Order: sequence, then C-alpha cells, then structure tokens
Amino acid sequence: MQINITQEDIDRASQYLIQNKCVYIDKCPVALAITRERGVSATVQKDFMVVACLNFYYTPPEVVDFIEKYDNSATRDQCMPFSFELE
Repeated sequence: MQINITQEDIDRASQYLIQNKCVYIDKCPVALAITRERGVSATVQKDFMVVACLNFYYTPPEVVDFIEKYDNSATRDQCMPFSFELE
C-alpha cells in the first residue's frame, strides 16, 4: 500500500516537537500520514513501524533517511513530501 507524506503532515508534526526534537513516535510526519490515509494508529521508528497495534513493518530505507533529516534540526527544512510502499 502506498503512503503519501504531504507538506501538511510535515507542518502538522512540527507542533509536537519538544526542544526542537521529535519525541512522540506517533506524531512524526510518517505516522501522521499513515493514520490519515489508513484511518488507524501508527508509530514509527527507524527500524520498524507498528500499524493498527498488530501489524509490524520494517521501516523502508527512504523513510529512515527522512526520519534522520527530520530529527536533525539543521536538516529538517530539507524534508520534502514523498511517497513510499508499506509492505
């Protein structure tokens, strides 16, 4: 299934930053996009994602790259909307 991270997801996630860091694994842009598009809760970490409490997925490399950029305040502004396959 394709997940589309929009600029709105990226902007919305910024309200959950604490001391300029993304600490809520269910409020990052990727988790917000999964929740918005699939209507289920999601948590995202660099090595795995949990969707709807029961489905575990390995985090795709392009999502890991996005997370690393987003988690670094010096590169966060380089984060752009993108899509990935959740398999």
